[in-house]
Amino acid sequence: MLASPPATRGPRPVPLGALLLVFFASGAAALIYQVLWLKDLGRLFGVMAYAAATTLAVFFAGLALGGLYWGRRAAALGDPMRTYALLEVGIALSAMLYFGLFDAYGALQGPLFGALADRPALTVLAKIALATGVLLLPSFLMGGTLPVLAQFLVRSRDELGARATLLYSFNTVGAAAGAMAAGFVLPRALGFRGSYLLAMGLNLGIAAVAWRWRGRTAGGELSMEPAAAGAAGTQRAAPPDADAGPWEGAPASLIVVVAAVSGLATLGLEVIWTRMFAQVLQNSVYTFSIILTVFLACLALGSALAHHLCRRAVPPRLALAGLLTLSGLLAAVTPLLFLQVAGAVNYMKSGLGFSAYIATVFAGTALVIGPAVIIMGAVFPYLMKLSEEHMDSAGRTVGQLAAVNTTAAIAGSLLAGFLLLRWLEVEGSIRAAALAYLLLALTVWPWGRRRWRGAAALPLAAALLLAAGPGYSRPAAVWLDTEAGEELVEAREGPAGSVSVVRYGQGDLRIRVNSSYSLGSTASAVNERLQGQIPLALHPDPRSVFFLGLGTGLTASGALDFPLERIVVCEINADVVWAAREHFGPWLNGLFRDPRVRILAEDGRTWLAATQDRYDVIVSDIFLSFKEGAGSLYTREHFRAVREHLEPGGLFVQWLPLFDISEQEFGILARTLLAEFPGVTLWRRSLSPRFPVYAMVARLDEAPLDPDTLDRGLEILRARAGLPDETWLLQIPFAAYAGNLSALAPRFAGSPINTDNWTVLEYTAPVTERDSRGAGRTQTLAWGKLLEFSEELLAALPPEQDPHLARLSPRQRRQVHAGVAYYGHVVSREQGRSQEAEAYLSTYRRWLGPAAE
Repeated sequence: MLASPPATRGPRPVPLGALLLVFFASGAAALIYQVLWLKDLGRLFGVMAYAAATTLAVFFAGLALGGLYWGRRAAALGDPMRTYALLEVGIALSAMLYFGLFDAYGALQGPLFGALADRPALTVLAKIALATGVLLLPSFLMGGTLPVLAQFLVRSRDELGARATLLYSFNTVGAAAGAMAAGFVLPRALGFRGSYLLAMGLNLGIAAVAWRWRGRTAGGELSMEPAAAGAAGTQRAAPPDADAGPWEGAPASLIVVVAAVSGLATLGLEVIWTRMFAQVLQNSVYTFSIILTVFLACLALGSALAHHLCRRAVPPRLALAGLLTLSGLLAAVTPLLFLQVAGAVNYMKSGLGFSAYIATVFAGTALVIGPAVIIMGAVFPYLMKLSEEHMDSAGRTVGQLAAVNTTAAIAGSLLAGFLLLRWLEVEGSIRAAALAYLLLALTVWPWGRRRWRGAAALPLAAALLLAAGPGYSRPAAVWLDTEAGEELVEAREGPAGSVSVVRYGQGDLRIRVNSSYSLGSTASAVNERLQGQIPLALHPDPRSVFFLGLGTGLTASGALDFPLERIVVCEINADVVWAAREHFGPWLNGLFRDPRVRILAEDGRTWLAATQDRYDVIVSDIFLSFKEGAGSLYTREHFRAVREHLEPGGLFVQWLPLFDISEQEFGILARTLLAEFPGVTLWRRSLSPRFPVYAMVARLDEAPLDPDTLDRGLEILRARAGLPDETWLLQIPFAAYAGNLSALAPRFAGSPINTDNWTVLEYTAPVTERDSRGAGRTQTLAWGKLLEFSEELLAALPPEQDPHLARLSPRQRRQVHAGVAYYGHVVSREQGRSQEAEAYLSTYRRWLGPAAE
């Protein structure tokens, strides 16, 4: 008798938990890419708002095209898991275009800009083409992952809602984790290229795991809840009465409309809420990462809520109408919640150290937008449930819905950032988005069911109130310090933020961006003009000058007193140019009318990288290094571009707000600048202990300072700029000299170099800024810390031994000693140490008195 052949077993099903973990990692990799792309495109486009808009638009377009294409192919796939593995490999390989295309653009940028200089629209199109070349293919492949996995996981029509929402939820949680890692950890630990390689490694690791699963089937339960009878594993609600039918589903056209409006309103609100919080946040890489992370985490919770609803005995259309109504109501109250929370997260008045501040911002952001985003985040994934009755294949249905949703999201982000905020401001824009949700809820509401007609009064009344009711709050564009007597003169909302002109004190004006970043004030007009005048006074014969940053225009106006032939000013924010032109004219000495002057609403770094023009002097304005994007103006690559645009004998001046950096950040800046310029010296603008502003003056050689050059420059200021004779700079000019950083280079050898790949400053400066204000663990270079630092520099290299001062007379060198002594007198006097102040004053007089001759 022949033995029976052994029974064959098929491959084990793929564990559901492992599959969800893999898709979590895929979402994390996608957001790491997106954050890094945004950074690099910021350097390409200059204006961060346009970089963000382009990144989102191309990224979402790729996702939409990918969802549509791969969704249509999903039903024909013999082995969806094999295709998924290949998609992840494709993402990693196509992401390598990042390295080649950005390097190619760097080589072509100058010739391209020269050819298209008179056609700015073509220049923008060329940049968009590059961004598309970098982003479109990997995002197209990313867009295919959800429909392909849905095709693999969903085994019957009734499973679409429950299983697709589970996939979507874990992928979004991964995205939140990726955003958090890319914002807080990875660039600082690995640099941008290392972070990018890590994301590619994640994709390849995911692909390897998925490849091992090819040929298998889906397995595992969806949750710990008992499955209902049948293969579906979900609970179907039986109609409670005869007229319940309209609750059960929705026409396919209505589902598409809801997917589109949901995408448009959700991404539009993200842009608006980010702008709302920008009024009170530090606006560093950390705070922007917090908003993105909270938003994505709440979307993931919304997906989990949708998954739960899919498994409950709730009529789907009733659930959808309720979600849309709640979305509108909760979005509408976010301005009110913001007004309650804003005081806690307001960095200008917060006494919190960095860790406590970050925790407060996390909590405040979650309290304000969290409830709304959770409910909004349930809308799109819950559409999978309503789509079950229309489904022909899981992949096609999910892909088409995702394509509609992401395409509308592009429109939402662009509409909010470039139109709604300018037209309606923050409150009006939020009301418009909330109204869209409520009107959509009324559209979904099945009016044929008499029992529930009365319930429709809630979204209807809320919609009418939002459309015709009075304003209920003003979290608007500008926050004023009314206790200090501030009054709003005029404000504008633009793509790069709100720009306001504020009157205070004795009628002085200042410009603010996002209510928290002051760009200068007429109260300090003399000092701000000196920022343009001191650099020109240090050059023997300046004919051309480039100013990186306009602000109020006072700094650039100081250059008009010199016999220059060409003055070019680049200001990244067009609304700042408007504010300076419209409101600061009486203080600007005809800056906007002078034929020698060309003022450009362009990013200064991008302009320098693209143009072939050279200048005798390049002046970089004060940029607070903890602000998002400011780190790119302190990198070695930028300093190299500056060096290449100097005429022989030219000099570059980088003004620094020492009151916002510690000795750690100063060391980073000094070493970075010294890496590109052989001669770097340090100069002070004034003797203020509260807001000390210093300049790093960089030269192409280490030639000694010519005292006659400075004397000629100061004579111009005395004769043409109207500086009073008693001005300290005219009386003791060499007291402005603070040290020779080139000769003291070993002091900074342990500091890292700030580069485009490793923007160390962008991650250390926000910590310093908060810890110096709040926890007191860090001291910025102001008051006594700056005095200590100045005395250390003086002791390390006395003026008598400083090679840069070799041509100065003994009396002129003593002025350097006198400057430090007088600063010590001011600090001690302001802090109430009268004996110490008198001792410093005696030292000052001794250095300048007749006995010192």
